[in-house]
Amino acid sequence: IDAVETAARFGIHADRAANYHADSEGTELNYNVISDAIHTFRTQNMMDADWKNAIDEDFKTRKVSK
Repeated sequence: IDAVETAARFGIHADRAANYHADSEGTELNYNVISDAIHTFRTQNMMDADWKNAIDEDFKTRKVSK
């Protein structure tokens, strides 16, 4: 599924959604990035604009076998 496209249908802006590889590596990365984003939000009351860069980069560059 295209998570960004699907999120848009629910009113979620593209900068708050990310496509990722749903394998063990992509899922682990996703959890780590989300954990960091939550920590930043809780401690600084804001979200960094680049919070999902690592997920986006992995999704664009890593090849996954289907």
